[in-house]
Amino acid sequence: MSAEVDVKPQPSAPGQPRPGGPPPRGRLPGLTGHHPRTRLPSLTGLRIFGSVAVVLCHVGNGFASAPSLTVAAAYGYAGVSFFFILSGFVLTWSDTGQPARRFWWLRFSRIWPLQLLLMVFAYTVISSHVKVPGPLGHLAELLLIQAWVPDNQVYAGGNGVTWSLSVEMFFYLVFPLAIIGLRRLRGRGLAVTAAVTLALMAGLPLIVSLAGLSTYSSLYYWLFFVFPPYRFGEFLLGMLLARAMVLGWRTPAPVLACLAAAAGVAGVTWAMTAFTVSTGTPVVRPFAALHYLVEKPVERRLRRVPVGA
Repeated sequence: MSAEVDVKPQPSAPGQPRPGGPPPRGRLPGLTGHHPRTRLPSLTGLRIFGSVAVVLCHVGNGFASAPSLTVAAAYGYAGVSFFFILSGFVLTWSDTGQPARRFWWLRFSRIWPLQLLLMVFAYTVISSHVKVPGPLGHLAELLLIQAWVPDNQVYAGGNGVTWSLSVEMFFYLVFPLAIIGLRRLRGRGLAVTAAVTLALMAGLPLIVSLAGLSTYSSLYYWLFFVFPPYRFGEFLLGMLLARAMVLGWRTPAPVLACLAAAAGVAGVTWAMTAFTVSTGTPVVRPFAALHYLVEKPVERRLRRVPVGA
C-alpha cells in the first residue's frame, strides 16, 4: 500500500499563480503539469487511522479480550480500501503529465526494491512463520503479480501482506491511461462515473452470490478482495475525488462533513460488529456485501411464514 501524501510545491515560474492561488484564466489547475502543487498535510493524519485499522485487523485479537472488540478489530481490513482510494487521490492531485514510461519507472523503482527486501526478511528472519507459496508463488511474488493468481497459497504466501503491492502495481500500470480520460471529465461526467463505479462494485458481488457462488468461498474472497481489476474501482474513486477538487469542488461545511464521516464509519462498524456478535456470522468482504445484513433477517422472516399464508 503505497501512497505519496506530501506533495511538495514547485517554484512558480513567471506568469504562474502562487501556490494555493487561483489558476490563470483558461487553464485548469492540476492534471496538466503546469500548476504548482500544494501540500496536503491533512492526509498524513488520515494515513495514521488507516494504518491502525490494518494493524488491528492482523493483531487485534491478541490484545482484545471482549468478543465485540475482537470482531470490530477484524473489520479493520477496511483500511486497505482507504489506502487504495488515497493512492488514486494523491497520484491524480500531484499529476504532472510526465510520460508514461517515466511514471512507470519511478513507481517500479520505488516499490520493487521494497518488495525484494520484504521477501528476504520473510524467508530468513521469520521463515518459520510464513506460508511457503511454492515455485509459482515465489516467482509471482518476485514479479509482484501474485494478486492475479486465485490461490491463497500464492497470493497470501511468503510475506502475505504484499499482495496489496501487487494490486498497487496494477493501478500504476493503468494510471497513465486512465488519467487521459479523467482530464476530459467535468461535474456531471465525474458524478456519473462515480455512480457507475459504485454500482458495479456493489452489484457484482451480489450478482455473483445470487448466481450460486458462496460468499464464504475462497474464490469469492479472491474476486472481491484481492483481484486487482475489482479493487481498481476504489483507486478510481480516489482519482475522481481529486479531479473534483481540482475543478473547485469543496464541502460547504468541512468540520461537519468530517464529523459525519467519522460517525458513518463508527455506525457501520458498530452495525457489522453487532451483527457478527449476535449471529456468529461475519459480514463477507467487501463492504458491498452488506446486503447480507438485510438479506439474512428477511430470509429468517420468510422461513417463519407458513406455506400458503
